[in-house]
Amino acid sequence: ILSGVVFYYLISTYSVKTSAFLIDFIVVGLGFYISIKDKLDNKLAIPLSITVVIIYGILLVLINQKLPKISKLLNYIIAFIGSSVALWLALDFITSTLTAFKIIGQTYHQLPITKNMMINSFIHYVIVFLISIPVFKGRMKFILGGNYE
Repeated sequence: ILSGVVFYYLISTYSVKTSAFLIDFIVVGLGFYISIKDKLDNKLAIPLSITVVIIYGILLVLINQKLPKISKLLNYIIAFIGSSVALWLALDFITSTLTAFKIIGQTYHQLPITKNMMINSFIHYVIVFLISIPVFKGRMKFILGGNYE
């Protein structure tokens, strides 16, 4: 049972971190793979998808070098989307676990802080905004090779 709990914790932690930082790479790679898997053999589709992800990463670095302001905006938007997905996954993992142990009655994708959904949505996006700031800094640090403050 302990190994199952540890495994569940590791899966949930790393899937949330991966979705926050690498959501665009995952979407590009999977999107390309899904679009060509029926047309090509898997032995060719997988390396081509990996190549497309590498080219996408190189393009991000080139955009950052040539158009740094656009790169910052683009990377913040990607960080915001990734943080949204990460928060959704984290809440889903946590509330699914609590539901499995009958601690709560249902799973949530937003924190049910108030009875007003509009206020809950506002609070949710404020939380996503706050989470996306360190994610953005981490993305920029990665793109610039560790030189972003």
